[in-house]
Amino acid sequence: MRDTDVLLGRVLRYQEGQPEDAPIDLSSLIDTLRSDREAAYRDAMTYFDSTRYTDFKRDFAAFMTAPPNDWAMHVRVRDIAGSLIWQNYEALRAYEAHIDTSAEMEPQSVTLHEARIEGKRLRYVLEMFAPLFGDQADRTLKPLVALQEHLGALQDIAVAHGYIERLQERTGELEPDVVAYAATRTAESATLFTEVPQRWERICGETYRRDLARLLVRM
Repeated sequence: MRDTDVLLGRVLRYQEGQPEDAPIDLSSLIDTLRSDREAAYRDAMTYFDSTRYTDFKRDFAAFMTAPPNDWAMHVRVRDIAGSLIWQNYEALRAYEAHIDTSAEMEPQSVTLHEARIEGKRLRYVLEMFAPLFGDQADRTLKPLVALQEHLGALQDIAVAHGYIERLQERTGELEPDVVAYAATRTAESATLFTEVPQRWERICGETYRRDLARLLVRM
């Protein structure tokens, strides 16, 4: 449902942003998106009314409120935060061996999406411990968030293209304005892909590693 919401919002903004003297018709795409969203919403409501969801809530509540018998309460944040942060950074940087910044980025879109997910894990860990670091945390979080959002924009475009392709399979033919919209998103992705190497190398570079290490030694 999230993908449908994002795509529907983008399509509506694109349509509303066109000149009044040159309106476009994306009604077939918009109607299909709304129909699919309603179907996904019904599925979600069915799940929330199910015994499976009730069991999940009960089990999760029991897990969250159970006595921490196996947790070493004497362990301090500084005893685990450093290794946890660095392990997540290493998991992200491992993609350096699979991403060739000197080659075309578009054929590497699947790998970039996987790297984005790994970057999200590092971001959440850093944000969890950010109060310990004060303003210094921004030096590592800002470029990481920028990379994640950049790759997220590319993923949203990939989802849009996939959705439009499926729409064509269902209807047999796309309206000219829908084809034009798809071409606009393709051009947008081409621009975004050219900016990936710089953003990626910023995270994998020595300066970023030094900034990250400075956070860890402060604990």
